[in-house]
Formats: sequence, structure tokens, C-alpha cells
Amino acid sequence: MESLDEPWFKDARVKTSITILQRCDDLKRRVDNVVKFVHLFKPVKEMLGDRPHGDEAARQNAANGLRKIILQTNAPFSSAQMRIIPVTQQALWDEGVRAGTLLTTEGVAESASEEEDDSGSVLKEAAAMQRIGSDYVAGKWG
Repeated sequence: MESLDEPWFKDARVKTSITILQRCDDLKRRVDNVVKFVHLFKPVKEMLGDRPHGDEAARQNAANGLRKIILQTNAPFSSAQMRIIPVTQQALWDEGVRAGTLLTTEGVAESASEEEDDSGSVLKEAAAMQRIGSDYVAGKWG
């Protein structure tokens, strides 16, 4: 979840984002799991609407309404308030494996293990992952 409209950490010079993870040891359930990438276009306070000050039940109901919209969205969705992009974990994994096929040629793997690039040695890290036998080599979310 990302919000460019509402900085949640006032002193940070980065975009605010929230990541919620839950461990799943069941491979079938894990690869079928749908990850929701949510981009908020409005401040959360505005999305939750007006509520009586100090009314915890109203606050919880409003937050649960937003949560329900996110959880029930299983196809790409966009509104004036938010965009939701659902993707299965299998698709994210496959993206990282496909990227690995581009990075695993001998020339790339050798140069990546010997040279650092300006971006923090992304290729070096990918080559190291290939050496330890992982099929997943690159991609942001696998």
C-alpha cells in the first residue's frame, strides 16, 4: 500500500508504503495467494469519511470498510480514491525466474560476480543467488 498524497512519516525523505506479510508453509496456498498492490490517491482520513470524534466503533467500522474493499478486489480496480492491482504470488515468482534467465548467461554471471555497478551491485547479488541454486533471481516482489 502506497500513499503519495499523505506522508505518514513527516521527517522521512522517502515514499510511504505499508507491507503486510504472513508466513504460509503450504506451497499450493502460497502460489495461489493473490497479492494486492494498493495505491491511495486520497488521504486515509478522507477515504474513511466523517465520524464523530472519539467514537471508536465508527472508526473501526470505517477502517473495516476500506479493508473489505481491498480484500474483495480480485481484478484490477481504479477509482478517484485508489488503485488496486491484484497479482498471484506465482506470477510474481515467475517474473523473477524469467528475469533470471536474462542474468544467468556465463558472461553476465561472471562480470556480475567481479564488478560492482552504481546501483549497489544488483547484478552481483543476482549472480550470487544463481550460485546458491535459487530459481528466483530478480524482480521486486517474489
